[in-house]
Amino acid sequence: MKVLTEALQTTESVYKFTNNQFNQGFIQKSDVLNAQVQKITVESNLSKANNNIQNASDYLSLLMGQPQGIRYTADLPSEPNKSNISASPGIGASRADFEAMQKAIEASGLMIQSAKTSRYPKLNAFGSYQFNDNRMFGFGAKSYFAGIQLAWDIFKGNSTKNSIATQTLERTKMTEQLAQMKEQSQLELNKAMRDLQDASFEIKQLQLSIEQATEALQILENRYRQGLVNTTDVLLATTQVSQLKFKLAQAAFNSNVTKAYIQFLTTSTTK
Repeated sequence: MKVLTEALQTTESVYKFTNNQFNQGFIQKSDVLNAQVQKITVESNLSKANNNIQNASDYLSLLMGQPQGIRYTADLPSEPNKSNISASPGIGASRADFEAMQKAIEASGLMIQSAKTSRYPKLNAFGSYQFNDNRMFGFGAKSYFAGIQLAWDIFKGNSTKNSIATQTLERTKMTEQLAQMKEQSQLELNKAMRDLQDASFEIKQLQLSIEQATEALQILENRYRQGLVNTTDVLLATTQVSQLKFKLAQAAFNSNVTKAYIQFLTTSTTK
């Protein structure tokens, strides 16, 4: 929005000056029409940008359960954020997705251990002691009962063995999947770091280009007011500055998104 607003201000200034020069008979009508077309184009783009922002705000309101009509704004992305990122970060070993997979592997190990234990025979001991007093018949008898019980289901041996083999295979697959997830995350982290370097370099180059293009536009505007250059040259220079500012905003946005992704890849779960 800021880029379009600045472009509209510059275009309106050029159109106003061009129209005054035409009214005084110094330039042709085609120059006025070119300036007017440029002005209308920027106004149209600004209107579309406003509508897109409102549409995005309505979708955000829907996701957050807020009433429609609220217009959300964000920090201007003309500069990348200043978050501190290590030169060679590593993936977060205790990331939530890694921990979830690790817990599943541990649970599978407990199930395997339980299945192995079920193969062995079960030995249970039991006993009771009774004391009969002489209130009724005077027997004064005492008795006790003790025993052990051995249970072993030998017919489930193969079934248990197959179950253990299946669970062991599943645990091995999950272990390999966890290792693959970590390798994939490291690859993505390496790529994100390279993308961040490219974005930082692009931002510096665009900032320099904008300074030079802005200076060139100011020179052209001064020469235009002196009648030394035509309207088309000024309009082209104005468009060039706007395009460079758009590219800078996009590069800063990409840089911030990349930094957020790097933070996700390298952040460990806080307990």
